Amino acid sequence: MPTPIQVQPPMGRRIIGRLLAPSLIFAILFFVSFAIPEAFPSEGRDATVRYAVQILVWFVGAFLFDRILKFFFWEGIVSRSIEGPPPRLLVDLTTILIYVLGITGIAGIVFKRSLTGFWATSGAVGLVLGFALRNVIMDLFTGVAVNIDRPYRIGDWVHIQGRTIAHDLRGQIAEINWRTTRIETEECTLVVIPNSLLSTMTVTNLWSPDRKTRFETKISLDHSVPVERADRVLTAALKSVVNNPGFLADPKPHVLVDAVSEMGVEYTLRYWVTPWDGTAPAQAKDIVTRAAIAHLSHAGITPAYPKNDLYIGKMPPARHLDSMSLGDRRSLLEKVDLLAPLGIEELEQLAGKMRQVPCIEGADLITAGDPSLSMFILVEGLMEVVSFRTGEPRVVATILPGECIGEMAFFGGMPRTSSVRAATGSVAYEISKDDLNELFDRNPAVLERISSVLAERLEERDRRIALEARAESLEPTETNGRSAAQILTKLRSIFRK
Repeated sequence: MPTPIQVQPPMGRRIIGRLLAPSLIFAILFFVSFAIPEAFPSEGRDATVRYAVQILVWFVGAFLFDRILKFFFWEGIVSRSIEGPPPRLLVDLTTILIYVLGITGIAGIVFKRSLTGFWATSGAVGLVLGFALRNVIMDLFTGVAVNIDRPYRIGDWVHIQGRTIAHDLRGQIAEINWRTTRIETEECTLVVIPNSLLSTMTVTNLWSPDRKTRFETKISLDHSVPVERADRVLTAALKSVVNNPGFLADPKPHVLVDAVSEMGVEYTLRYWVTPWDGTAPAQAKDIVTRAAIAHLSHAGITPAYPKNDLYIGKMPPARHLDSMSLGDRRSLLEKVDLLAPLGIEELEQLAGKMRQVPCIEGADLITAGDPSLSMFILVEGLMEVVSFRTGEPRVVATILPGECIGEMAFFGGMPRTSSVRAATGSVAYEISKDDLNELFDRNPAVLERISSVLAERLEERDRRIALEARAESLEPTETNGRSAAQILTKLRSIFRK
């Protein structure tokens, strides 16, 4: 059965219903008390009646003024401005102030008593009561501050963190009164927190400035799962749940790599919901976690779990690259594709000759225009290739550890065409022309194997330069395709073999 719609009566009828009776009573009493003073003598038994009527005038007047203030100010102006009910605590304080002023008027005007002693006595009593009820007063003023500042309102969902509660608290603000704030939790329990205690806690309003809130959950995967694959599977899981009630497609959900631990790589799954407006945060987390597990299962990936890998073998002599170790230097050369044709003995011979070159950030390792007398292998740090082809210096490539530097100009016998600058503090190894001459003297066949690798590299470089020229609308640079035989002839002339 549909809920009937409550229709507010017209403004005029509401005014008459709430203000007419007290206004008439006040007018009659006022007229009888002050307009016809002879009706009640000031002495004798009738004086009691006179005092009673005047006291009623003050109390009815206070009641009428309080009702007018509530109707026009609190329920009218204030309710429209905040788009909700007026703060109950401030309304009650206003009522108390009005009645205190009424009692003061009775003492000073009806009984013609001096108010100095009254206020002095009230001040002394107030000090005693203030000391005795300091916690209550602190709750009261904190409640006033909350009603004025309005960090949260009745009906808002909040997350409360503090040292005085055993665990974080989530719930909906049910009431803010004189001393306490009442919060209804997700477990349908009512938590009552004194206002002064609540002011020492961290309160997060999950419905302000709007009801859109970001939540997250974490999941760990094994180190063997590539990050790109994990991101693809988990992102698909997040996007598959955005059509559920309470979930938002915009802002988009996304996956972050949060940490790396002994157990695996920890991923953070971030998603946006309107909490308790379609789904609760715990329910949303359950939906996201179930979706992630399902997508990982279909991809053949299981979440990480604690494990120990046991290897039995000889402990390696060093756990990092030793610049003085011939074996470590040879391992470094084995990773260079240009030197792949070399055998173990040849690599060890070359490793014994190359020199370590440190380079501070911003310094040039290679300068454009200089002769090519050596090549380098970057071991640590990051370097940038700076081209002057368009007239202005421009970073065209980044060199990572393990990559060669200046090898094409070196084997081509050409001056340097670009500069190479250290983007961070870096360490490289230098292989000079004399080092290779000694190697080629012992094994001339190495030249033939290197020339084949160079032919493939030059063909790839020429193709890349042509693509860059077309993309920048420049005149294409002439590139002469060279065979391995031509490159071998060139290398023999450079190294005089």
